[in-house]
Amino acid sequence: MPPAERAAFLEDACRGKPELRAEVDLLLAGARDDETLVAGPDERPTEISSPRSDPYRLTGTTVAQYEIGERLGQGGMGVVYKADDTRLHRTVALKFLRLSMSEEAEARERFFTEARSASALDHNNICTVHEIGETADGGVFIVMGYYQGRTLGAKMAGGALEVETTLDYGQQIASGLAAAHGKGILHRDLKPANIMVTQPEAGAEHGVLKILDFGLAKIEGVELTRTGTTMGTLAYMSPEQARGERVDARSDIWSLGVMLYEMLTGRRPFRAANELAMLQALATDEVEPPRQVNPEVPAELEQIVLACLAKDKDERYESVERLLTDLRNVYMATVSQTLTGLEGLAAEPPARSWLSPAGAAAIGILLIALALVVPATRRLLLVSAGGSPSSGSRLVAVLPFVNSLGATPENQALTDGLSHSLTSLVARLGTADDSLWVVPASDVFQQGIATAGDALTFFGVNTVLTGSVQRTGADVEIVLSVVDPTSTPSRTLDSRVLTAPLSPALRERTLADLAGLLGVEWTLDPASVGALADSISTLAYTLYLQGLGFLQHNDRPGSIDEALRIFNEVLELEPDYGPAHSGLCNAYWDSYRLSDDPKIARLAMASCERAAELSADQAAVLVSVGRSYFEMGEWRRARAELERALALEPDNAEAHRWSAWVAYSDGQPDKAMAAFRRALGAQPGLYLYPLEFGEMLLYLGRPEEAAGQFEQAHRLTPENYTVTNMLAVARGLLGRQQEAEELFQESLDIQPNPLAYRNLGYMRFRERRYEEAVDNLERAREMVGETPNDWLIWDLLAHAYYWAGDRPAAAATWRRLVEVATPLYEVNPMDATVLVFLSDAHAALGEHDRAGFYMSRLLAAPSDSNVITFYIGRTYEILGDRELALRYIARAFEERFDPLMIDSDPWLDELRRDPGYQALRQQFMPAGTQGGKDSR
Repeated sequence: MPPAERAAFLEDACRGKPELRAEVDLLLAGARDDETLVAGPDERPTEISSPRSDPYRLTGTTVAQYEIGERLGQGGMGVVYKADDTRLHRTVALKFLRLSMSEEAEARERFFTEARSASALDHNNICTVHEIGETADGGVFIVMGYYQGRTLGAKMAGGALEVETTLDYGQQIASGLAAAHGKGILHRDLKPANIMVTQPEAGAEHGVLKILDFGLAKIEGVELTRTGTTMGTLAYMSPEQARGERVDARSDIWSLGVMLYEMLTGRRPFRAANELAMLQALATDEVEPPRQVNPEVPAELEQIVLACLAKDKDERYESVERLLTDLRNVYMATVSQTLTGLEGLAAEPPARSWLSPAGAAAIGILLIALALVVPATRRLLLVSAGGSPSSGSRLVAVLPFVNSLGATPENQALTDGLSHSLTSLVARLGTADDSLWVVPASDVFQQGIATAGDALTFFGVNTVLTGSVQRTGADVEIVLSVVDPTSTPSRTLDSRVLTAPLSPALRERTLADLAGLLGVEWTLDPASVGALADSISTLAYTLYLQGLGFLQHNDRPGSIDEALRIFNEVLELEPDYGPAHSGLCNAYWDSYRLSDDPKIARLAMASCERAAELSADQAAVLVSVGRSYFEMGEWRRARAELERALALEPDNAEAHRWSAWVAYSDGQPDKAMAAFRRALGAQPGLYLYPLEFGEMLLYLGRPEEAAGQFEQAHRLTPENYTVTNMLAVARGLLGRQQEAEELFQESLDIQPNPLAYRNLGYMRFRERRYEEAVDNLERAREMVGETPNDWLIWDLLAHAYYWAGDRPAAAATWRRLVEVATPLYEVNPMDATVLVFLSDAHAALGEHDRAGFYMSRLLAAPSDSNVITFYIGRTYEILGDRELALRYIARAFEERFDPLMIDSDPWLDELRRDPGYQALRQQFMPAGTQGGKDSR
């Protein structure tokens, strides 16, 4: 009937039958294209008739613990309402199923079966199904995640999307489908109306896609056929599904292909005026290639779409995983060509990262219970302790050169790149003189060391190289000086002018001059110089040095963007220059650390793979690639690249160092410690290796051995606040709390820093002085910025807020952790640090299903940390499983976890009264130490 005549007709036809009228209204709503199913307040469907805007009359009522709010949408299957979960204090979406379905026993049973299957799907691109339930009068409903945003159909209402956006959305949908298909669950009704695009987070270009209604297409029959479908649904059905045949994963792939086509072209591949014509089109019509509609579509992407839309399902992708791989490859190629600047990723100065290489990247140590252990970030912790060179040895720091070329960003970058290059040359000289070691250039730059005195204080060096870069006619020269920082005042020992190495061959000749300046015997190999003469142009090498220079200041706005742009420019000139691919890999990783954008992590991986392929004979490049694989959680590949580096240079300390962390992360502590000892043997005077070895010893529950390492570092660099922090950590773990607190205060006296504030905050938390804990932790958070680069600060602050009585602030802080950590889980699902904080935050928020999901992943991750073992036990206690909580706490005791840490945790007050725990404590607690002030 004409829409204007429907209302009067229905009033007469359904008089006295309100359920029938509601049912017809729902069916009419379901007949419209691109219906909103779960939407934000900015996107609500037009009402069929205002008296029927709430057909179930649920707004303002309470069902179970859910207070029903506004209607969000309705379709052929039911009505969706926004609701408040009064028990768990969260906003959800409730979908109430059609009345007829609620009344049919067989349909109800199928619904419950399918809904249970859908609830088992836990993926960032799948709408969360929290639970299913029944109303008092037998109605059936699903409790789902509520997302602010718009459906994909609404996003496409204005026409075609950009190619990059299509690729991003396509990957997200494919990723969700892959997770579902892996559990044997098909969607069967994939269409734009069933895809929610959430509002992008601050700084993000695109929102997260959520696939809705998994498996629910099956509840009205064994297989979904065209019976009762709308034209909107039919347009996305595969030919075999439209014919009513049995479907498999390839039917979902077809539907995704239709959506990809529509995103790229602004129209569907098959169009018809009615259902019969649509069936005919699906069976016989050929697809117009996307590039004929939109020439901007890459040829490779067109082939992907056409492969998805093959009418014979045997000619389609056999799995969505293969489709996802191809989409990723095209995406990386597209972004590499058009996104070298990565606009906006570093628009604001990033906060310093405070997680060590072992902390944030992959070793996944949980410090929430250990608390005093601060894996400080690589860029702070690793420059924090000096190892004094033994008698007769030299530890060298190359300070940033003075720029006399001109005050432009490019000249400054070239100057910094030359400083970095000279540092690597000194490292090469160390292979000929085992008494010579050099502080990595990145540590010098990141800590802002500019004077010989600062280098002595921070690194304990006894030799410093300073210089200035200037022009002499068409040439670039470095005026280089050797300085003794141990004299008062610092004394220049020797100087000379070196020709700046603006080509690999010239750099090799400079190595001989540098050897003479440092008194190292070095023989120039003419063959190696000749081999390098034509390896790369002067322009490309100069640009490469500029890229290195920008990369040294990755905490400055725009520097990473410039590094990415320049390295890509180098590769346009010299596509097979391995070091440039390595530089691009590192630049992408720095960009990823700021953005947490998985697509950038994928670009980093692609650059790493190419660098490893082209630089098989360069140990330094292989170490860099191995480290990047490690940070991605690809431990097998990391180990392979590091072993290749060690085959070239058996005494490469950096290769041994990263091999140690790979072994530790892979649950092989003995191999990890052996690798660190080899690193120490290769460069016994360098601060880096004993410091990190001490850190690892802490993670392995060996605080006494770790304390020895930190005490040595503190004797050598007493004015280094980070070393002072680490010594305080070790003292605290050994029960010397007063000494620890004094050392933390000493660290703050040297320089206010978030590490000391964080640790003092935790000490106050243990003492149950929660307001003071909040004060210290808020200071720490202010210093690191609003993005939780230091996970522990944010998590501790949330716990402190909670126990100080500020529950809203606690919830908001945990929510922020979840927002930032969830994309990182997508990049590296074995990152125990991410798993730890995700499960802890979800448990504290009362989201038990989500917490349990991440806990299951954490249990599968290899770890020898007694801290993580304790954490698992504590989380089970929060989740209400006392039996498992006691089991894991007993295991933590067996692994030498400190019982006093358990005594001070307010989440465990009830557990400590349990007879089972009392027996454990009696068994493991040293005599004479029970019943202290914290044993409540």
